[in-house]
Amino acid sequence: MPTDTTRAMEAYVQELRESRERYLDEAVPALAERARSRGYRMPPREFRDTSFLHIRSQAGDTGARPLVGGVHWHSPDIQLYPAHAFPGPGSHTNELVAGRSYRIVVQIHNGGDLAVPYPKLELFLSDPTLGFDTRFSTHIATTQHEGILLPGSSGLVQHTYRVPHTESGHKCLFARLWSFSPPDLPIDLHALDPRIDQRVAQQNLHIVGQGQPYAFQIVHQPNAADLIELVALERDELLRLPLPALANHRVREDSGRERELLRRVEIMTLGEGRGRLEPDRTGFRFTSEGDGPRLEEQFALLRDLTATLSGSHMEHGAAGARERYGALRTAWRKMNLSNTRTQLAMKVPDLGLQPGEAAAFSIVCRSEGTGTVRGGITLVVTGSDSS
Repeated sequence: MPTDTTRAMEAYVQELRESRERYLDEAVPALAERARSRGYRMPPREFRDTSFLHIRSQAGDTGARPLVGGVHWHSPDIQLYPAHAFPGPGSHTNELVAGRSYRIVVQIHNGGDLAVPYPKLELFLSDPTLGFDTRFSTHIATTQHEGILLPGSSGLVQHTYRVPHTESGHKCLFARLWSFSPPDLPIDLHALDPRIDQRVAQQNLHIVGQGQPYAFQIVHQPNAADLIELVALERDELLRLPLPALANHRVREDSGRERELLRRVEIMTLGEGRGRLEPDRTGFRFTSEGDGPRLEEQFALLRDLTATLSGSHMEHGAAGARERYGALRTAWRKMNLSNTRTQLAMKVPDLGLQPGEAAAFSIVCRSEGTGTVRGGITLVVTGSDSS
């Protein structure tokens, strides 16, 4: 039962909360007006008692979500090095060989106003994937930044991983950043989506030989409608990829031949996945039907969630926004519990590349209902069998 002491403590805590609300409602606008009256160009910014952890998904990424445009599946903050070559310049790689050790290096950022002691980082490996779910991947580590990540600062998290035979070859590497204190938690426990969660990033970039088979997967709802396209990369786009091995290859000037050959590629489903593929005007139409949220419900929830995330990444501190965001996040997590996957395969086309030449294309998955890009894989095709 509450005692006089606990009642007094509760009353004092309530008084502090009310005092803080009065400060936000009255003092901050008054200080801003005072600054303007004195001719200051920038009024003092309101202090937000929260951190803002993020991993960049593309160059110039400040963590603001949702991501609009651009490629989000080869993060500049995730690098993979052979352990024996680390930290030599230009030594990072994108392919795992069984029995060898690799150093995974992830750069993390805190754009908030609170310091984060020892933020945690999880690492996952999966087969090349369009969309991602931790239940269809291998959790390889939970580690942490060794120190305090100060406001407005960045740090490195490193982990050494020895590759078992079951995880060799072309893999997608995901990183997820979080903290319990201060609370800075991912949007979803299973579905990792860099478009809407700045704490999640991926590296999905591979070197393959022309004419080789290539298997990948698509993670989707039981009811799904997506468009899968093969998009040739221009020379400048290929040269900007974070891939030191390209220094040993000549990049073809014109991608017109690649575009024509990519139109002839066939993608097929494998195994017992419920998804179906049909040729479409621009690629392939992927559909699935089953027990789960209807397409209209999925699209509406994504629109509401992205609308709430739009604007300043500090908006969740505003009155009412945090509650709405929490309700949408709960609905998003519930919906993603029904995620499933379908295995796909294709043959990398023979692009007529000579030894030492390289070209590239991306496998892009786009939602048919919203037009947004759900995920992608970039393949760098070489003119020899070695990568």
